Amino acid sequence: MAREPEPDRETAIRAIVLDFNGTLAQDDHIVGPLFIDALAVVGAALTVDEYHREFAALPDRRAFELALERAGLPFDEDRLDVLVRARIDGYLVAVQAAPPIDEHAIAFVRAAAQRGLPLAIASGAFRREIEYVLAAAELEDHFAVIVPIDDVRSGKPDPESFERALAGLNTTIAPDRPIEPAQVVVVEDATGGAQAARGAGMRVAAIRGAAYD
Repeated sequence: MAREPEPDRETAIRAIVLDFNGTLAQDDHIVGPLFIDALAVVGAALTVDEYHREFAALPDRRAFELALERAGLPFDEDRLDVLVRARIDGYLVAVQAAPPIDEHAIAFVRAAAQRGLPLAIASGAFRREIEYVLAAAELEDHFAVIVPIDDVRSGKPDPESFERALAGLNTTIAPDRPIEPAQVVVVEDATGGAQAARGAGMRVAAIRGAAYD
């Protein structure tokens, strides 16, 4: 029996990096309203469509800053801190009642792990949100690297989070044969996230949703 040709080194997929909100976690119905509610408390009105179109791909702090600026409202670091904490606290309460990783996402992660594909997360979410949800879904052991917004200077659409994810994978699981950016597939649901992945030289599998145009 003839052997199948081995995949070309330059094109073989050797790792998968997942976005979190709206991709691994199906939580758009949670995050958007929490962001909108937090702004409403300080007098800034925002619709769900506006949130997804303008702010969903941005780190919370930057998104709140831009939303306040657009509404003509003053802001400082303390006000931004309050808004971010309110959004995170609301999220953790919401996911206790309804864990947002569904059975299809769980099956995807486990199938990738069984095939020996290393997995990472690069997200604009905070570490405690990601780790809480992964633990609830019993998936925490499947991810070699997690890069939350806590660990980067510039969130998406800057490529930093994806570059850090790849660096972490190469340090932890592939120090002798580093994974090249072109050998990584990123799964994203937002245009800004896809731009960040492409900026890092990676391939993108896009989930067409409210935040992707």
